Amino acid sequence: MRQIIAILAVGMVIYLIRRLQGSKPQSRVSPGGGAPPAGEKLVRDRICNTHLSPASAIRLQHDGSLHYFCSTVCRDKFLSQFPAS
Repeated sequence: MRQIIAILAVGMVIYLIRRLQGSKPQSRVSPGGGAPPAGEKLVRDRICNTHLSPASAIRLQHDGSLHYFCSTVCRDKFLSQFPAS
């Protein structure tokens, strides 16, 4: 019985060490992926407040203004909250 507990304990330690070695801090990246080129101005999604490159954003011309979104989900949510006049 002691041997089984010892084997399980060693296995758990090995598992935890491997898991800790494999985890790296995650940086928040816009859905368009990667950092924008140096000097490029970012735009903000009004729904989720994500900042992203205009090149990777979903654009919507709405009531005379251009809006940028990170996804179709955010665009559709915007349209439901602010119907066209």
